[in-house]
Amino acid sequence: MSYIQSSMTDGSTDIKVQGPKAGAVYALNLKGGQTDSAGAAINSDWVPVDMAPPAALVGQDLAAADALGNQAHADKIANPDNLKFSEKLRTLFIGEDSGMHVNNFLWAYNVDSKQLARILSCPAGAESTGLQGVDDVGGWTYILSNFQHPGDWETPLHDIVKPTLDPLVRSNYKDRFGAAVGYLTGLPQTAKI
Repeated sequence: MSYIQSSMTDGSTDIKVQGPKAGAVYALNLKGGQTDSAGAAINSDWVPVDMAPPAALVGQDLAAADALGNQAHADKIANPDNLKFSEKLRTLFIGEDSGMHVNNFLWAYNVDSKQLARILSCPAGAESTGLQGVDDVGGWTYILSNFQHPGDWETPLHDIVKPTLDPLVRSNYKDRFGAAVGYLTGLPQTAKI
């Protein structure tokens, strides 16, 4: 859930979760033998019965912005927006579209070790998007990513960095109309991140 707020936390709907506003990525347990709200059997073994976020995949709101303007802890996810799972790497890749981090990040979460690593930082104001993991092309695994709308400044999030970074973003990204597409690395398909 990119943002955890409003009706999600106030108990007024069927979704009742606790914050943080910075969001979380949830894991759902699946079971068969379930019924729908009218009592009819659901013919599937893949019915979610509960959900909870792994500890490493919960953002952390800050009580006050840090020295750069981040409103969520920079070493934790904030407002996860794009997900891609690589079965061979046993890794969930998470791209941010955050109004709480000055720079949006791409994260890698290994589902076996439960370790989270920041692997890419987008220019300030840009969204991490276009996420793709290709598990085996000629024996190599590729993590493709891109970003869009660099310098999409938000107040107060970017107020501290904008005077310094706006000229740089404009000169490097076609007056804020540029973007970048690419892959992070070619990894042997058996590599572990």
